[in-house]
Amino acid sequence: MDRGASLRGSGAKGRGGHGNRSRKPFANLSQDQMHNAKLERFYAGQGLLSDAELTEHFDSLRKTLPVTFRITGSRIKANSTRDYARSCFISKLDNLEFEGEQLEPPQVIPWYPRELAYKLNVTKSALRKVPEFKQFHTFIVNEVEAGNIVRQEAVSMIPPLFMDIKPHHACLDMCAAPGSKTSQIVEYLHADVSNPTGLVVANDSNFQRAYMLVHQVKRLNSPNFVVTNHDATYINNFHLDKGKKQVLKFDRILADVPCSGDGTLRKNVNLWRDWTPGSGLALHATQVSCLRRGLQMLKVGGRLVYSTCSLNPIEDEAVLAAVLDQWHGCAHLVDVSAQYPDLKRRPGVLHWKVSDWDGTWVSTLDEVREQKRAKFPITAFAPTEDRARELHLDRAMRVYPHLDDTGGFFIAVIEKTQEFSGSSSAIRAGSSAKRSTSDPLSQCEIASHSDSVKKPKITHSGATQVIAKRDPADSESTTPMTDAWLPQSIETQCNAEELGDVETSDHAASNQAGYIEKPTLHKPNTNVSAQAPLAQSVNVDTSNSGLSADNSLGKAGRSLNDEYFIYLARDSPAVASAIRYYNFADEVNPSCFLTRNATGEAVRSIYYTSPLLKQVLEANHDRMRFVSAGLRCLAKQNLWHGDAKAAEHDASLELCEWRITNEAVSVLSHGISSARRVVCDFDELDILLSVEFPKTERFPRDESVDGSLRQQLHDRMIGCYIVTCDLRNDDRAVCKEVIELPLWKSVASIQVMLAKKEKIALYSRVTGKLLPPSEKEIAGQRKTQARRDPTDERSSTVHEVIDAGHKSKSQAQQTESRKSPPLCS
Repeated sequence: MDRGASLRGSGAKGRGGHGNRSRKPFANLSQDQMHNAKLERFYAGQGLLSDAELTEHFDSLRKTLPVTFRITGSRIKANSTRDYARSCFISKLDNLEFEGEQLEPPQVIPWYPRELAYKLNVTKSALRKVPEFKQFHTFIVNEVEAGNIVRQEAVSMIPPLFMDIKPHHACLDMCAAPGSKTSQIVEYLHADVSNPTGLVVANDSNFQRAYMLVHQVKRLNSPNFVVTNHDATYINNFHLDKGKKQVLKFDRILADVPCSGDGTLRKNVNLWRDWTPGSGLALHATQVSCLRRGLQMLKVGGRLVYSTCSLNPIEDEAVLAAVLDQWHGCAHLVDVSAQYPDLKRRPGVLHWKVSDWDGTWVSTLDEVREQKRAKFPITAFAPTEDRARELHLDRAMRVYPHLDDTGGFFIAVIEKTQEFSGSSSAIRAGSSAKRSTSDPLSQCEIASHSDSVKKPKITHSGATQVIAKRDPADSESTTPMTDAWLPQSIETQCNAEELGDVETSDHAASNQAGYIEKPTLHKPNTNVSAQAPLAQSVNVDTSNSGLSADNSLGKAGRSLNDEYFIYLARDSPAVASAIRYYNFADEVNPSCFLTRNATGEAVRSIYYTSPLLKQVLEANHDRMRFVSAGLRCLAKQNLWHGDAKAAEHDASLELCEWRITNEAVSVLSHGISSARRVVCDFDELDILLSVEFPKTERFPRDESVDGSLRQQLHDRMIGCYIVTCDLRNDDRAVCKEVIELPLWKSVASIQVMLAKKEKIALYSRVTGKLLPPSEKEIAGQRKTQARRDPTDERSSTVHEVIDAGHKSKSQAQQTESRKSPPLCS
């Protein structure tokens, strides 16, 4: 796994079990130092692999991990990017040498769908010094910045593949940071449609990592995505109504839980020094609680994928056995062995050995030293072989590093067959007694559909199963979130009503059963840069009338981390202006526009969410900590003096200052009026991308039927338009695709509204060349040179410098083209 933070806000160590992991392979340890006697003895004793394979396994863990990446976006866009990468870069990387050694070109990861994932195994020196690889590296960097490519470890790509996500699914990633798997989930939700009806909830207990998650996923531009900040072991249910009678049950859940991380030794080399047998034992209880809570939140017929970056059976099969035993037939492992046949894997194991904290093998709790017995996880012991076969533990998947030059990973797919009712603490105690005394597990009463669950009710999204009568994990909250979100301990144990929508304290009950060590009470961090905002600080409102009493603080009086999600009324000035100008069709719901500031007024940006996400935000604002939600779709355009003056002279213009952002084009473009759409050709797109603030006269006239871009905009009002350029049949275009961009028509200019990094990436995709420097950049370089030359006594004016820049621009472009050959020829 590629994560390092704890699932709990405080307490257990995180992915890999340590916070001082190096990101540079072998930065602190030589290969001769990559040994850990306890680790090697532990896996040798498990008998998971033959002696020869075990040696190969550890030899693989001492090698550098290849660089891997995958191509993102909708199905059409991802295919276009893949074809562009192949034709312009990958095809030119064959038969190259560096320092006398043959360089291996990027290889397709065979089990990833549609050949959208690659691995690259060359040195950094080769990437910098071999021209073809240097160009390929430039392409990767540009596309990563544009959100079209994601760097991600190969095994990390596996769990979302087995979730089988559809556009109408409600999905939950319980331990989401840093977000690579979450981004896959969002991609799959949008794979075939631009406006899916489902949603993705990404949760992480660490507030700072939750914000890193926002940065990772925001480039995917989804209005169906929300980030929450809760402990996954007792995260609240998501309600769908303010009366709290309808509970959102998720179609798909990813429980990518914290683990000791011994599968990540190739990149987290400090684990060679720090791993101990207690690493897995310490996290077992948290993993069990997380998986159990995930199954509670899962819809009947839904699918949960459990995964770790550890190959330790105590964190893998033992967790599955403990939870499936507790659920007594209400959920089962799914056989996915026929899916993705090119993925090299091994089945889950039916038996394993357990060691204590010191590495001594133990087979029962009685063999554990008495002073360590109270905190030993009883469910770590393997069930009988017959019971393991009944649970189908062999349906899980183990990915070993030596099988396909990857990291190590464990994946299991679970399907929920019926709702489970019963006291979780009682079942836990029964299961613990069973494992220590071999007594049969007490029978658990299964709730019938007529008794505990109403007939499933499908919402407008088609994704949500609503449970009318709530299960034991759905008690109402009577305690403010200021107390409920604290890490639990024996001293702060809450009952079900105090905790709010979650079963009685897992950790308290577990401790009483000899399950885990009594945790230490951690007070909330008062550092606003690291602490999550309280739920009362988040305000969701459908009107624009102002703030509630709890949210009346001004900018200077509130936490820097507070977030507000205030929905704008349809008749609010900003929304009404946008509706009149763009004439939104049914694909765009005007009631789903919101602001994210304390005043509730549209100041600089307006965001958009899907209807289902709006429903979730409104129903849970007082009980959940939302970190980020909504796609930035409209931005206020600063009018030039000429535009503002023209609007003043002609009141009939009804100038709309709100332009569509580039990230929202795919969501809003199909819902706007044809009067706000124009088309352009290759040459006009070249001008839009390469010239900063191009004058209208710069564009050619065309008397054809459709007319040139200049002709189309001649009689149209000042404002934002969506320009479409179809390059699928244009021989001049390198990347054959349909491009849609936001454009602003001014009195004297036509400008495409893209950030510099986006222009660089798009220009290279379209033309196969590097974006030439702008006149402003050339002028800036000349000004810098003038300041650095003390012998130059000439006092150049700004106009002189710009004029000089104009004259030297063509020379600069020629020089640049000589230094850097075209990216694609």
